[in-house]
Amino acid sequence: MIGLEWEKVHREADRWEHAISADVEEKLVELLGDPATCPHGNPIPGSKRKTRNPPTVPLSRSVPGRITVQRVNERLETDDDGISLLASAHMMPGCKATVVEVADGSVTVETETGRHTVPGTVAENLYVS
Repeated sequence: MIGLEWEKVHREADRWEHAISADVEEKLVELLGDPATCPHGNPIPGSKRKTRNPPTVPLSRSVPGRITVQRVNERLETDDDGISLLASAHMMPGCKATVVEVADGSVTVETETGRHTVPGTVAENLYVS
């Protein structure tokens, strides 16, 4: 809504969480339409909206073929390099990709931005269906 890059929202939200009043938080929830998940696909505690939870696997355990990114593990949200890689590869929740190869702990994917190699530490923390 404010145009902040996807890969920066978790760190910024963490700052705001400790600086705003309950009244401001309530107004933000209202303004945003009480989202069920954060921009990284994780459920937001206290949301009245239900989330759709399709079965997922870590990208590291996927097989070659089409996938849909569902969510980023919270550990990866604070990994600046990992989250930036996902942003540049366009591997955000809801995005489609094709797993080309799983080998040597990394995963090669094809997205709308081209072919990317996702390191194992990132692939283990990205959930897909």
